[in-house]
Formats: sequence, C-alpha cells, structure tokens
Amino acid sequence: MRRKRVGVLISGRGSNMRALVEAARDPSYPADIVHVVSNVADAPGLAYAQSQGISTHVISHKNHASREAVDAALNDHLQKQDLDLKMLNAVASTKATLEELSKSLIAAALLEQRASALLAKPIPESCKALKAAVA
Repeated sequence: MRRKRVGVLISGRGSNMRALVEAARDPSYPADIVHVVSNVADAPGLAYAQSQGISTHVISHKNHASREAVDAALNDHLQKQDLDLKMLNAVASTKATLEELSKSLIAAALLEQRASALLAKPIPESCKALKAAVA
C-alpha cells in the first residue's frame, strides 16, 4: 500500500503536526507528512518540520491585499505539492471559521468530512483518526 502524502497547515508550534510526524514513523502508518505551510514565518513548527526533513512554506496574509488573495495563493501552492490530503492543523490568525477555511482553502474530503471531529480530539486520537481516514 502506498502511503498517502499529507500536507499540514500550522500557525505556531504545530503540536498536532508533530504528533502526526511521530505517528508516521511507524512503517504501518498509512501516511507521510511531507509538507507544512504556515501563515507565520517564524512559527516554531516550521523549524521542527525542517529538522525532520519535511518541506515548508510560508504564506503570510501581510503579503496579500485581501483574504481572497491569501486563499488563492494557498490553494495554488498546495496544488503544486502533489499531496493526497491537506489538513488544517491550526491557522490561528484568521477571522474565518473552520467551515469557511475548508471550503475556500482546502476543499479536501478529509477536512470537509472529519476536521471538526479530528480537531476536537486529543492529539493521540487525532493520529488514530487520520490513520483510519487514509487506510
């Protein structure tokens, strides 16, 4: 079975992303965290991802004229990453709701169908939920 290529959006420490990276060390885990995007250039989670050999990218709202422009830049960037799944981990400095983000930024089945339940669970439960979703 080919492991799913997963991209994660973070805004800070990326604690959920770290848990997913740790879970993916298990050869039986059905996903690899291969790309991390943040809206904060100095987010500690980016440094962690880089230290794990995961590619990173920053899309700051400060560099765009509108929320729509940020959405478009993020969507364009994610489309170029050859990802199977895109996960909203935490994008804290936005006024958009989870529903708006899922529709305008990601539109991935995992986020649309399971993000609320996934984000509401403790980190270990989130890892289990991702594993079940991509298995």
